[in-house]
Amino acid sequence: MCFIEFLNGYNGAFTVLLTLILVIINIYMGWQNHVLRKDTTRPKIWAEVNETSGEVRYKFINYGTTSAVNMRIRIDPFLVDRVKNSETLSRRLERIEKCSFSLLPGDKFEVRTGSIWMEIQDRKISLSYTYKDLSGNSYSEKYLFDLSELNLKITSKE
Repeated sequence: MCFIEFLNGYNGAFTVLLTLILVIINIYMGWQNHVLRKDTTRPKIWAEVNETSGEVRYKFINYGTTSAVNMRIRIDPFLVDRVKNSETLSRRLERIEKCSFSLLPGDKFEVRTGSIWMEIQDRKISLSYTYKDLSGNSYSEKYLFDLSELNLKITSKE
């Protein structure tokens, strides 16, 4: 009986305490909802290294729900230096690094490096890029691909 009398005597205090706890939980859940919504409504760029006809290529995919704008790429200087003898490819890589482009949701973009897979397969190559969403928020990514760890299947045209 003492416990029930105690609860009856302080039921207002318990109501206030439980209400404050529920308010704190609701604020936390609202903040989590905001964070998750913000993350799901932004561009997300994935980069990978692949091989096509023996040539190493960077591939970019926007798997986010909005466009990535003002995307700028920084290719590994080793790969840029390797194609200095090919004026066309060298200018193309330099132009890609100087210019910016956009990727719509689901879009893919591939950059030919001009480097032969068999010649650089034991190296580590870097890649970095920055981009913005439509609200102007900036994002950046840096990768270091260890080509000796990759198991790219070399295809040949016959």
